Amino acid sequence: MSGGNEGPEGTQHDPTPDTAEPPGFWHRIGLGPLAHGGSVIYGALMKRIQALIRTNQLEDVLLALEDVGQLGVSVESTRGYGRQQGQNETLRGSTYALNLVPKTCLEIVTTDEKAPDVIEAIQSAARTGELGDGKIFVSEVLTAIRIRTGEQGDDAL
Repeated sequence: MSGGNEGPEGTQHDPTPDTAEPPGFWHRIGLGPLAHGGSVIYGALMKRIQALIRTNQLEDVLLALEDVGQLGVSVESTRGYGRQQGQNETLRGSTYALNLVPKTCLEIVTTDEKAPDVIEAIQSAARTGELGDGKIFVSEVLTAIRIRTGEQGDDAL
């Protein structure tokens, strides 16, 4: 490399600190860097949406996701607590503290364009207005690869 600003095979490489990922892996799987918002990222932009909801709201949320055209979702049973720090249950006259409340965790990977609709669908279907309705976390996904066909990015969704 000459000049310190060239990447593999003479391509330009942005040396900014937020590009800690070496380009070798992404070039091997056929993805080059894409400029977005002033920084370099790799692959097509997608969102991972993780929603922790009340277990009894699952069917309503799944129907709402289907209504907005989101068909791919992973569902897991989990337990935890947030601000409510668990709940108290009364059984046979005695009060017991349940520190880990049963919840359902949904994980969805979708396109940037569809993400706001998916988030709104989850919020509107899962909201009861009571403490413990849950949380939604959104993060960037660099790429997705369908194992069977090798399709990448939005095509793999």
